[in-house]
Amino acid sequence: MSFADSFRSLDFLEQAQALHKLQGEPAAQALAELTPLFLEPTGDTAADTMVRNTMRTLLQKNPDSIVSGIEHPHGPYAALCRDLAGEMHLVEAAPVLIARLSKADDSASLNETLTALGRIGSDAAIPVFHEHMRHADPVIASLCIQYLGALGDASCIQPLTDIISANEADDRYAVCGITTWAAIEALGRIGASSHAPALSELARFIHHKNPEARRIVLETFVRCGELAIPHIAPALLDSDKDSRVMAANALRDIAHKSAAHPLIHALEQGAASDPNVGFAIYEALGCTPGVKSLVALTDALPVEQEPTTLLAIVYALESLASPMVGKRFLEIIADRMAARDAQAQRILQAIIAAHAVKLFPYLHADPVAGRILISLILKCNNAETMLTFAEALKQCEGEQAARDAEAIRKELPKQESGRPKLLAIDDSTAMRNFYRTHGSAIGFDVMLAEHGRDALDIVEGLEGVFDVIVVDMNMPVMDGIQFTEKLRAMPLYATTPVIMATTESGRSQAALARKCGVSSFLPKPFTPEMLQNKLGKLLERTKR
Repeated sequence: MSFADSFRSLDFLEQAQALHKLQGEPAAQALAELTPLFLEPTGDTAADTMVRNTMRTLLQKNPDSIVSGIEHPHGPYAALCRDLAGEMHLVEAAPVLIARLSKADDSASLNETLTALGRIGSDAAIPVFHEHMRHADPVIASLCIQYLGALGDASCIQPLTDIISANEADDRYAVCGITTWAAIEALGRIGASSHAPALSELARFIHHKNPEARRIVLETFVRCGELAIPHIAPALLDSDKDSRVMAANALRDIAHKSAAHPLIHALEQGAASDPNVGFAIYEALGCTPGVKSLVALTDALPVEQEPTTLLAIVYALESLASPMVGKRFLEIIADRMAARDAQAQRILQAIIAAHAVKLFPYLHADPVAGRILISLILKCNNAETMLTFAEALKQCEGEQAARDAEAIRKELPKQESGRPKLLAIDDSTAMRNFYRTHGSAIGFDVMLAEHGRDALDIVEGLEGVFDVIVVDMNMPVMDGIQFTEKLRAMPLYATTPVIMATTESGRSQAALARKCGVSSFLPKPFTPEMLQNKLGKLLERTKR
């Protein structure tokens, strides 16, 4: 009696024992005995699952049988061999799989065969992936694009660039197609595998017309790290202001010291004349440690008056804080006070708004700057800020620090019930600090999120609702457009005022934001007074 016939007459435990014993036989012999049972299953789900698992184990011990099995007339057997060839990266199976593609008569089998080829990772499959990278089925097309990227195929740089560019057409830019997504990531992978021109091509799309595509470009550059910096650098001097901002943000998130040179070069070429670009560059310098970054930031500190840009400079110096930075910071403050320049007061206010607790002890030790700082803290009317500096005073020496901490705690504002709630979402730490400080001063309870996904978690976990939401457009993980779309799907937030605060200047971007449910816009940069005016008007409108 054959193994298959004998197996069918056994109970479940005996079947398990028989399969275990079979695995002890030579692989080729065991396969010959088990294959008939695999081709004609018992109909018992548990038994047939054991047979399939045993079949996989035996085939893995006999790669030649896997390769020959790909062309087996029995569909499930051929599919098992095809999938195992991919899992085991059997290069010798690639020609057989390529030949099988001509017999793939539906999208599912084509997809599965291409997947197996991709997992094998053989260069022999490159022509096949090229052939199907513009397939009518976007899933198949994106799969081929993904594998061309994994193989580092430089010959597909131009076709990939064409795919990304086509998604910027007037009738297509509203949605980032999956092939565009795959093409962006593929260019990054090709560039990372020593084909530098791919990264230069990708930099052309640093300000793609679609916000999601922009996010993927930025995240792809961040994954490439230091290697991407020279390819991003030219965009810092692009004629398009929005491209300059995105390039600075990419260098900020890469956070490598070699980014300092192109950032400083951009400043020297006048890039900071646009306050949004200046903000982005100064914030990026705070993530690129080095003497050149410190010099550029301290040179800007005494002259920059735009509130949000000054906040970015202070926060950047806070990120790079050291005794040397603290000493230079105090010298600048003292110089501006000696000249009776209002800039000294602006810098000290920025220290508070930035929660610059590393720089604070150096300034507090000064008999003049320290007294002004404490006075400003006592007047800020923000419990979180006041408590932050009360704690920071524990790191300061002398009895005066203890007295100041006690004075701050005595002046903590009482928690008022019924204050309107503001959610501010921005990937820039400096901007989140701005909202926290000035939103609270206006009379809001402020909560902060650094991207859309973080904000959705806050919204879903909050008891009650926010009265107003301010959101940036360009953010990692989830951009402002995606966040607003998901927010508007929640019944509680169908009509909540949503302000999009953004550096974007193109009409197409405003149209996208309006379409997804944004109520109003606040172009960056803006002053505390502009923020107060915008929030006040929206609150009044909702009360009517």
